[in-house]
Amino acid sequence: MYTLLNLQTSTVLATGLSRAEMLSAIDHTMLHVFTSDYTGTPEQGMRLNRATRAFEEFKGKDKWNEAVRLLQESDWRTTADYPHSDQAAWLTYRNSLRAILQDLTLSFPTRPITTDN
Repeated sequence: MYTLLNLQTSTVLATGLSRAEMLSAIDHTMLHVFTSDYTGTPEQGMRLNRATRAFEEFKGKDKWNEAVRLLQESDWRTTADYPHSDQAAWLTYRNSLRAILQDLTLSFPTRPITTDN
């Protein structure tokens, strides 16, 4: 199983991916790394501590900032000319991220994986 990380921020974008899912999840708008070499069980809403190779949860203001970053990163998926068939899934994902901004006890939603490249 593979975990998809944002290479710049070390945040978990997707977990439990098979090799085929990993290959179809590649999004050329961001730098990603796929790993199966880590300590702990990664979940969305976590980041990899590169020094300890362990996954850590976002808390408080860091969680709020991460939700804002993920909203900004996915803005382009809401445009009328978005070329994939999964726009409704992205809109649901973004609504869940907005809910986190109101209630930090909520969990991060699962990031949709675009498969119709």
